[in-house]
Amino acid sequence: MDYLGTFLLVLLLIAVNAFFAASEIAIVSVRRSRLTREKEVPQEKALRYLLDNPSEFLATIQIGVTMAGFFASAAGAISFAQELGRRWEASGIPILRSFGQELAVVLVTVVISFLSLVLGELVPKRIALSHPERFSMLVARFIFFLSRALRPVVRVLSVSTDFLSRLLGASTEATPSVTDEEIRLLISEQRILPLEERRLIDEVFEFGDTLAYEVMTPRTDIVCIEETATLEEALSLSIQTHFSRLPVYREDIDNIVGFVHIKDILPHLREGRLSKLVSEVVRPIHFVPATKKVIELLRELQQRRIHMAIVLDEYGGTAGLVTIEDLLEELVGEIRDEHDRETTPYRRIKEGEYLVNASVAIETLNELLGLHIPESEEFETLGGLIMEVLGKVPEEGEVVTIDDYELKVERMRGKRIVTVRLFIKKREGEEDGEVHHRS
Repeated sequence: MDYLGTFLLVLLLIAVNAFFAASEIAIVSVRRSRLTREKEVPQEKALRYLLDNPSEFLATIQIGVTMAGFFASAAGAISFAQELGRRWEASGIPILRSFGQELAVVLVTVVISFLSLVLGELVPKRIALSHPERFSMLVARFIFFLSRALRPVVRVLSVSTDFLSRLLGASTEATPSVTDEEIRLLISEQRILPLEERRLIDEVFEFGDTLAYEVMTPRTDIVCIEETATLEEALSLSIQTHFSRLPVYREDIDNIVGFVHIKDILPHLREGRLSKLVSEVVRPIHFVPATKKVIELLRELQQRRIHMAIVLDEYGGTAGLVTIEDLLEELVGEIRDEHDRETTPYRRIKEGEYLVNASVAIETLNELLGLHIPESEEFETLGGLIMEVLGKVPEEGEVVTIDDYELKVERMRGKRIVTVRLFIKKREGEEDGEVHHRS
């Protein structure tokens, strides 16, 4: 018997096992962000297909690994185990004479399993892990074509797996490999981005869960005009408030019929016809439910090319008004234009008590009032400090005590702290850095 040929065959099958094992770990470890996104490159297209269809490619890998291991063990057992068993049975040792074949099969299986584990699994996987992108690009096309060729077999395996999984109560639905919370935790713990970029990413995740009523201007703050008013009155109100668009209502604010744009008034101003009624130039306005997600609302406003919408409550009444600017401010913070007046970020109530805008930077507030409120890379504003201490979105009335300062959440707007009541209490003998919280 050609033992050398059998030995080389076993090594070849172990090498095949190593190829599939390395391919598997390389492809599942590759980061999409590191791909060139050049979809016209064949290797790139093949790799993206495998990443988008993990069940198909993993089944293909498993078929290759299983077949290589099976034939390696079979070849070793047929050749080496039989010959070794005959020699042991012919020896003078009683136990070998009685159980020579069985012990030979066990020994050959252990040796081949050891070689398969070390040379066919551990070593190739470690090598592939060191350069997953490079290795996966080399093997992607071959694995892709092999998976297409084995698709009928893979289909049978997938159906069988899904059936047994459902039978055992396991879910067959694919779950995201990385969740939003894991991304946010990674960014926060690793400090891989500057504070402002981390804040913006956090706002983007929050944006997806925010509803229209959380960002709208409430009905009590809406500047609007009745349809029976004159264009002169509308122009005067627009100049006074610096709003170019004014919602128009009929009889009461719960019956919004449209809006008037200052551009529609200017032609009448030139012609001296400002005595005309607002109802003659009113434009249709968009309505949205209060529970509409702002990410969907932003897309809707962009597609319709409109600037604002009226938010309706569950009874169809006017709950508020939302503009594209309101939506963008949820992501990037307050947007000020040339008409916005600069206001002092605080108002003194009495000695040691101030009403402060929660969006003011702590550094700025410390400079203005000569305070020593702790600063950190984790937060920039007074509102951010309160949320950092509480570890949650606060409610109106909650109080945080930091050193000699007591911060009371005075007003909330959705998930944002709007105003904070600041109490300055000097306490001698108290060490810096003590943080307390009460509701």
